[in-house]
Amino acid sequence: MKKRGKTKHCQHKSDDFHFYKLENPFKNFSMEEITSKFIEAGDSYEKEFLSSFKKIENLLNEFYPLAILSILSVYNLFRLVTDSNQIVTPRKPTLDQSHIELLQAFCLRIPANKISYKPALPHQIQIINDLLISICDSFAGKRFSLLKDDRFAQNKSMMFLQERIRTHTQRVRNWGYFEQVVDISKRIYEPLNKRYETCIGISAIDIINFFYILIKQSETKICNHWDKLSDVFKEKSIEKIISKYYKLFDLKGDQNELISFCNDNEINLVDYLKSHSDILLVDYFSFRLSEISQEIQIPLESLQRFLPLLSMKFGDLSNEEPEHFFLNNPIWKKPLIQLTKDKFFCSMPQVFFGFVIQILDSLLEEKENSKEYCSTRKSIFLEEEVENIFKVAFPGSPYVRNFKWKENDIEYETDLIIKVDSYLIVVESKSGSISLSALRGAPKSIERNINELLIYPSIQSYRLEKRILQSKDSSLFNLPFDISSIQKVIRISITLEDFAMIQSNINQLKRDGIINNEFPVSPTILLSDIKIVFDILISEMERLHYLVRRKEIDENMTYFADELDLLGIYLSTGFNIGEIEQNKKAVFNFIGNSTIIDDYYLSVEQGISKEKPKLKLTKWWREIIKFVEKRKPNRWSEIAEILLNISFDDQKKGEKEFKRYIRNVQKNWEIPGHKNSLFICPQKYCFNAIGLIAYKELSKNERFNLIENSVNSIFKKCHAKRCLIIGKNVDSNDYPYSIL
Repeated sequence: MKKRGKTKHCQHKSDDFHFYKLENPFKNFSMEEITSKFIEAGDSYEKEFLSSFKKIENLLNEFYPLAILSILSVYNLFRLVTDSNQIVTPRKPTLDQSHIELLQAFCLRIPANKISYKPALPHQIQIINDLLISICDSFAGKRFSLLKDDRFAQNKSMMFLQERIRTHTQRVRNWGYFEQVVDISKRIYEPLNKRYETCIGISAIDIINFFYILIKQSETKICNHWDKLSDVFKEKSIEKIISKYYKLFDLKGDQNELISFCNDNEINLVDYLKSHSDILLVDYFSFRLSEISQEIQIPLESLQRFLPLLSMKFGDLSNEEPEHFFLNNPIWKKPLIQLTKDKFFCSMPQVFFGFVIQILDSLLEEKENSKEYCSTRKSIFLEEEVENIFKVAFPGSPYVRNFKWKENDIEYETDLIIKVDSYLIVVESKSGSISLSALRGAPKSIERNINELLIYPSIQSYRLEKRILQSKDSSLFNLPFDISSIQKVIRISITLEDFAMIQSNINQLKRDGIINNEFPVSPTILLSDIKIVFDILISEMERLHYLVRRKEIDENMTYFADELDLLGIYLSTGFNIGEIEQNKKAVFNFIGNSTIIDDYYLSVEQGISKEKPKLKLTKWWREIIKFVEKRKPNRWSEIAEILLNISFDDQKKGEKEFKRYIRNVQKNWEIPGHKNSLFICPQKYCFNAIGLIAYKELSKNERFNLIENSVNSIFKKCHAKRCLIIGKNVDSNDYPYSIL
């Protein structure tokens, strides 16, 4: 993790992963003083918000809004793949997609007959850029004034949760990587094509393809634009630069006037021409139906019928309250701007994919029974997808889908049960949508969605877990596989939609008193995220260990993170982060630890070859895991948990020491009492130890006695309750071990 600001001291280090303790900046103030200061800050943010909005409104009325939208979209949201296969941006982005979405909504408040076509100069674009940052920050900050409300004192936890959800709704867009989102969307809605064609004259797949092609076309046009500029600036003289600029961009006019202007004013030619070329960006995001219909091979009649459903015109939002745009922006469902009957503009076609499920559902929601069709289809898709994901992740493991069982004459159904050696994975799938009111922070909607999507599935899986562990009799459950050897049940819930990241640490809701504290809640993971987890973790043993430790991390720690942040931490540490995991008072910020995963998938999407991130293990430890997974001895799943609960540092130290013991046995094996074994003792909260034994050629009974003596010694010296022995015959070439 990167340091942010000054830190008091390093609290804990695990391999190359650091925790930093940040002192509470308010520890010397009373609660009354803190509350007063925050209310004061909220009032100040309120003034800043109103001032910033007024300024940005004036500027958008003064200058050409589509040009401003185009420029800020390009310089903040587009990436360029260089000749050396590096992903770069034309400048360091200062805005994210949510800022530009807000800008588009502000632009649509301007009536069509009052649009200015005057181009904004670079410093004026920068002012608008800064005002967008100010207005978004102050919108969040002005809610500090809510501390005046008596309801805050009565229910602080819920109000903090509301703010977390509102901030996420306002700023966060991605629920998966781009190609992944496209793939999932297509496979959900393809079976509904006929219904879409009947209702709106175009199939769901054609709608998805339209926006996909729009994105690819705009990327190509912007990259070509930058390539042309790069070629222009290869010239050495002002005259040649300007001549080539006019030629490549097919510009009309007197080149000599521009040459004279540059010579007379000693301007920075590179910056000037970059700014000058920005006037062309609007054209790259504009399209005519008659032209694009042929390019994307969708009938013109179909486009004419459906595009207005996803478009707004200038002036459409003139009577809307601007403050509503932050948590319920109309462009989230209508990302296109219709300029004329035949001409449209879209500088952010990716908005469609950020809200693809909501948009496609809304297109049918007023049609008879269509809402039910969409809901049923998403449920079927999720259950089928989850089955396939786990079937591929744990090949050959027996499983049952839609497993029905009874308790107290009540029949229940569990979506998926898969037996992985001596572990049983119980999966519940929830395809329900998060309500818009919940995403805007409505308390009753939040509670209802939490119960329906996060709590009820967990209660059901916990009920089954208890039954199975109480009676490991397959005949009682009518299961097609034996469960008598089950040592542990792993419960997990999978959802289709992101719930403002709160699904990543449900137990925090228990600690805050928002949900019932009576039973252990199962981790909830997005469908798109579990696919990434199992794609990155190529070993069955790693996948299993991740699910086991994921539950423990969720139960033990309070943190802010999404699933891929947690995966990033797992790759660095294997979740072996030491005793700090048991610090119940600390709140951890893990946001940003998915960078290595993001870089990999973004590179793959751009066609750049990049090595897949992998769990940090020593070479010997990795070979042991490969060998165990290849042989799959009885209870290999437990062996996996023990092996992977050893930190990278302890792997290195253990291997180094063991090599010394091997040399000692080779040299001194005839000397009674020679040192031949060591053990890795678990940390306080863990109860698995590993013993490493070196020996000369021994009979089976002699090996057994050696192992038994070593294990007894380990159990006397540390608090372990289970031990794995790895033995090496120094006379053999066995690798990575001789016995396990």
